[in-house]
This record gives sequence, C-alpha cells and structure tokens, in this order.
Amino acid sequence: MQTYSLFTDGSVNNQTKIGVGGYLLFDGVPCKTSSLAKTIHTKKFNHTSSTKLELQTLLWALEQLTEEKTCAPISVTVYTDSQNIVGLPSRRSALEDKNYLTAKHKLLNNHELYKQFFHLADTHVLQLVKLKGHKPTIQRTLLDDIFNLVDQHVRHQLRHLTCLSFDGKHVTHSGESTEQAPS
Repeated sequence: MQTYSLFTDGSVNNQTKIGVGGYLLFDGVPCKTSSLAKTIHTKKFNHTSSTKLELQTLLWALEQLTEEKTCAPISVTVYTDSQNIVGLPSRRSALEDKNYLTAKHKLLNNHELYKQFFHLADTHVLQLVKLKGHKPTIQRTLLDDIFNLVDQHVRHQLRHLTCLSFDGKHVTHSGESTEQAPS
C-alpha cells in the first residue's frame, strides 16, 4: 500500500468569508528541503468559516491525491492543527446515529463534508495527527516546521487575494469593489 504524509491548513477572512486552503504532500516520510514552499498547493474557498475551511481543504487534498492513485487504497498520515478534523473519527457513530441532526433537529452545518470525510476514511487508511500551530521556533520539530510553511503560505495567499480598505469596501486585486455586508 502506498503511503503519504499530508500537511493541511487554511486561513479565512471572517469579514468576507473567503478562505485559502493549502496542502503539502510527501510520498512517504516528510523531509525538509529549501524548495518546499514551491510545492504547496492552494485553493480559494468562498462562503466558508475556519472550521469548514479546514475540512474543505483536507477533502480537496485527499481528492487530488486519490484522483492520481485510483488503482488501490492508500495510507495517508494527515498533519493538521484542526481539533475538529482529529476528533471526527471518535464522533462518527454519534453523528450517524443522530442522522447529522442537532438537538433541535436541524442538519449540522457541515454534514455533507463529514459524510465525504467518512467515505474517504472508509476507502483509505487515514491517520490523523494534531499539531499545535504557532509554536515558538525553538520548540518546533521537523513536522512543526513543515506545517508552519503551509500555514505561512496560506496566510500570505489570503492577504494577497483580498484586502480591506478603510472605507468598508472590499477590494480585490483585480480592482473590483463590492460593499461589505454590515457586521
């Protein structure tokens, strides 16, 4: 079975609900080289939140990987700082038993994403590793350093994707301007 190491992270502008997710994939054991930043894949997501974006990014990365490797199941060690993702396997039976409904019988916001995640988890071997984000440099391991690269890259991409002007208008780098919804 082919093994991979996958680092995922996301960054959201909570005012615009625009996020950038990114991943870095290693065939086998992760290693640090000077050209890692060039191999980080990023994608823009609209109408998202931080919890949703972390899951959207992971699903996107896994779908990209499985499209390339369609012949057999794969084993992926996922490195993330998302407690929601790491906790999903232990929450699965409760979510399914309740048909993804809240106590007030409304569907959970991310129910479709949870279902997609569980489908991929049934198809492939996923090991989820929670990393603490934003550690001081002196406390970082190799895994933390690699994750930090992904974190910095998605933050940089989000900053360059959109910016807010002082007059309350949302301005994109293409020069388009739209009014922000009141908070």
